[in-house]
Parts: sequence; structure tokens; C-alpha cells
Amino acid sequence: MSKFAYDLAEEYAPKAGGAAGGAAGAAIGSMIAPGPGTAIGTTVGAAIGSKLAHYAVKRIRSRHETGAKHVAVLHAREEEKRAMDAEAVRKALRQSS
Repeated sequence: MSKFAYDLAEEYAPKAGGAAGGAAGAAIGSMIAPGPGTAIGTTVGAAIGSKLAHYAVKRIRSRHETGAKHVAVLHAREEEKRAMDAEAVRKALRQSS
């Protein structure tokens, strides 16, 4: 995923999570105590939903970056091995001549 996509997700995921959390909190709060429970549930649900979404996006981004670094290391090792193999072939050809 590109940096732009992660930046976009970091911007909007907490807002969407807050909206979903707020709606769920309002529903639960209205069942417990209609009126004040709805208001409190909305506030608490929005805060929790926003934080969870923000944490999830950061965690996904971190894992992706770690994976990309791992792939880069593997490619570098592969290139190094190819170079060593090519050098060994050249050396063997020089010795056989």
C-alpha cells in the first residue's frame, strides 16, 4: 500500500470508527438509561471507536513497513548470492584455462 493510502486511512479511519462507536454506544446507552444513557453512550462509544480505529491503522502500517524491510533484505541477500556464484564461476573458468 502506498504512503498516500496509509495517510488517508490514518486521517479518516478514526472518524469512521468514532461514528460507528458512537452509534453503538448510543444504542446500548439508550437501553440502559434513555436520555442521559444515550448521550453518555454516544460520547464513550465515539471515543473508544476512534482510538481503536487509529490503533488498528497504525498497527497495519507498522506491519506492512516491517514486511517491506524484510523483503528488501531477502532481495539483497539473493543478489549477494548471485554475485558470489558468478564470481565462483569466473574463478573456475580462469583456473581451467
